[in-house]
Amino acid sequence: MICNKPLKFDGTGQTLVGFFSREGHRHNDNCFSKIFKCEDNHQTWIPITSPKCPIPECDWVGKLTCFCHEGQKLDPDSEEANPKFCQKEISAITTI
Repeated sequence: MICNKPLKFDGTGQTLVGFFSREGHRHNDNCFSKIFKCEDNHQTWIPITSPKCPIPECDWVGKLTCFCHEGQKLDPDSEEANPKFCQKEISAITTI
């Protein structure tokens, strides 16, 4: 049985591996995730691509995969990275 309750955005998280960039650049290749929660406190973590470097001429792009999540990281603005309903498996057993 799937929870299927509405999800609310609950912030972002990231790994804390140190990265260094040239002055003015921001080449942070930590693993970023969007965090969502339903009213039953089920958490859903969605791995997203690293923020782009603020220097317009810089074409730095972070890794599209990481060791801590399966599959490819998602564009943070995509529909897939912004789920609406909780997909966590819950027990179908009820008590009387």
